[in-house]
Amino acid sequence: MSLYDLDRQLRFLRFTNLPWLKRISLWQAPTRLLSNNLLLIFGAQRSGTTLMFMLLTAHPRITGLDESHARPIYQSTDLLPPWPVIAANSFLRQRTVFKLPVSSARMQDIISIYKGCQIIWMIRHPFSVIASMRNLTFPDGQSWLEKFALSQAKSTLALTSPDAICELDVLDHISLGAALWKHRLLLMEQYQQGNVNVYPIRYEELVTESEAVLRPLLAQLSLSWSDQLLEHHRLHQGAKYAGLADGSRPLDRDGLNRGRELTDIEQQKVWDIAGDVMVRYSYH
Repeated sequence: MSLYDLDRQLRFLRFTNLPWLKRISLWQAPTRLLSNNLLLIFGAQRSGTTLMFMLLTAHPRITGLDESHARPIYQSTDLLPPWPVIAANSFLRQRTVFKLPVSSARMQDIISIYKGCQIIWMIRHPFSVIASMRNLTFPDGQSWLEKFALSQAKSTLALTSPDAICELDVLDHISLGAALWKHRLLLMEQYQQGNVNVYPIRYEELVTESEAVLRPLLAQLSLSWSDQLLEHHRLHQGAKYAGLADGSRPLDRDGLNRGRELTDIEQQKVWDIAGDVMVRYSYH
């Protein structure tokens, strides 16, 4: 059992950021050719995307980066992996996974340039997602909801419901979180209609029936099972990821209770915004 190779992935990405290679990295033809070896993890923020990233990168045939490591190198909040990184990992017989929920609104680029990629879309009860967005606070004292919900909702609604973007400015933070949760799922449905391989994974099932969820997912990705997935906390020991996620933390069910933190009034606000999609995805 070996630790996840974060340093090697960072070296690959820094190399592609050299001026002469950065231009080559933008070539679309090799990106299309290699996109079959790319996995992307999308979903609303705080829906289990980091957990899925840590689980998958514990597999000996999967490696990659999340946005917190990629952003400082490329100075971009929505970096899609450059093809030389995918090529280098492919040479080493590994699939490349990037956890980039912030990049999900780049649907046109993904459908046209990364068409062969496979997308794992995390789904979690909106009460839990919104409570987690509010609980994640930054050094300036602001929560994730306060800092990012509006901008993320606007970029998502630009694809799913552009006429409703102006209505977001008058919503409170709980309602903004609900709008983002709802329209990220509507965006997933648009990806599915665009003939991209999308695998929806429910957070609740992932933490309660981990192996039962991960085995068929790996089969769909044409990868064999590895017991290392359930030992991900050992392989990521000491690492810190986006959202202050601790790589040393094993799978647990604590996140299932997060939604109880919303008051009855706050829960009703979520229902008012996202109730139709909640019912469709059996969150009622």
